Amino acid sequence: MLYSVKKTELFPLKHKKVLEKDVQKLVGENLEKLMGLDFVNFEFSVEKKRIDILAFDREANAPVIIELKKDNSAGLFDQGMEYFNLLSDRKSDFILELHSKLGIPADIKKIDWSASRVVFIGKNFNQRQRRAIDFQGLPIELWSYEWYEDGFFDLEQEGLKKQAKLTLLKPLLLTKKLPKNIVYISTIFSFIFHLIFISIFL
Repeated sequence: MLYSVKKTELFPLKHKKVLEKDVQKLVGENLEKLMGLDFVNFEFSVEKKRIDILAFDREANAPVIIELKKDNSAGLFDQGMEYFNLLSDRKSDFILELHSKLGIPADIKKIDWSASRVVFIGKNFNQRQRRAIDFQGLPIELWSYEWYEDGFFDLEQEGLKKQAKLTLLKPLLLTKKLPKNIVYISTIFSFIFHLIFISIFL
């Protein structure tokens, strides 16, 4: 809770009623300040799915999908994994967009796809979702925002970790000498493990 100060008295700031598109625009146009990311595009469309904000993490050398959420729907993590799979399946679409908007080389091999992640921004994440997000290796982040009157805005990441990466997969994906079938099987196993974890705790 944020307060305004008048002499020695505190007054809680009132929340401002805003539309989702207002939050989308504010976050997208201030990504570097808020999350340390480069803005790529609004409403990027892939396979009939429209991504609210497409961003790029230069430190991780990976694309980031950002979605605005109105509620804490039970299918949150399912949607997150669906978007993460989309990053893996349609790499060419994403790399062309990154090249067009940021000038990043149009070479799929020069991107660390294992470090890609999906970020949900909302206001009403429940306790189970907050606990589950701390599971190491889950490529999903939750960020909560508050928009107050008098021009105050707050955005904070939920959970203990600062970045969600497929740490279990990364060593395999970066090892070029491993046969492709081993990498594929390991990838599938890790995704199944994530889904089992989510079904137990959510």
